[in-house]
Amino acid sequence: MNGISICIVNFNGENYLEPLLESIENNFVLLKDAYEILIVDNSSTDRSFKIIEDAKIKNDKILLFLNQANEGFGKANNKIVSYAKFDTIMLLNNDTKIIDLSHIIRYMNENKFCENQILSCTILNPDRSKQKNVFAFPVLFKVILELFLLKAYIKRFVKLNNINEIKNKSNFYFSGCFFIISKSLFNSVNGFNEQFTFYHEEADLFMRMKRLNPQKIYFENDKILHYGGGGNLSEDSFVKYYLNLYRLFYIHINSNFRWLLRPIFLGGLTFRILLCLMNFHIHYSPFDNFYKYDNDNSRFTSREIIKMHMLVYKSIKTNFFCKLRNN
Repeated sequence: MNGISICIVNFNGENYLEPLLESIENNFVLLKDAYEILIVDNSSTDRSFKIIEDAKIKNDKILLFLNQANEGFGKANNKIVSYAKFDTIMLLNNDTKIIDLSHIIRYMNENKFCENQILSCTILNPDRSKQKNVFAFPVLFKVILELFLLKAYIKRFVKLNNINEIKNKSNFYFSGCFFIISKSLFNSVNGFNEQFTFYHEEADLFMRMKRLNPQKIYFENDKILHYGGGGNLSEDSFVKYYLNLYRLFYIHINSNFRWLLRPIFLGGLTFRILLCLMNFHIHYSPFDNFYKYDNDNSRFTSREIIKMHMLVYKSIKTNFFCKLRNN
């Protein structure tokens, strides 16, 4: 292995940065000069800058780049990958901690890694249970189940694909919190689509790489801890999740079927709003299936839940229907 560039996008990650950087150094110490740590800060307002500056004193392999505004995950990653001096790129979330990457490092040291491969490993929740890391490409049928709150009921009668069944197919992707890719493969599809500011960037990236038929390799014995800060539900994260899910299908679905997106998404949102108005308790968070964190699904009132769904409704209309009408 010639070397690896570890790329981290940070925004207000003061609670995670010190253990993350320490875990990188512990796992890559034997590589000596064959690695670098590139951090782009998306205009954090916490102590991130001081923590990274202090870390740079101890480790001269850390390079910090500052954005004047929060450019989002995709755009910031594209920028930092362009600065990387090595062709092997590790994309790593700021809210992670490396437990063990010995098998992946050995694989790369033996020069088995090639430019058409993507590597990832087991992702753990903070309590060391497994976090979902292998995802089938999104299909409209499953989105219908999610939007109309049928997913939990279907699971009782239909066994959905497990991780091994998904890995045996080519239509899957790894979580964006950690994967290793060659710079040439990443750049061959122009990196992340910068229209995606938060959520579904990696799904879009892998779907665009499908035509190149990359080999995706999962190292089950290596482990990354992911605190899942992105999974804490907020009004903003809820809106961006569903807006970018709509965007993902709008880009990748056959243009002859794009008309289906509007009734499916807006119908599902309306259905949920009506249930809230009738005082039904609904499981509205899309993150419950991905992250394991302290979350009281009832901490939002019915009025707040309705507001979040109305904001998604408005955001989809503004970003798609109004633009199409103006064009």
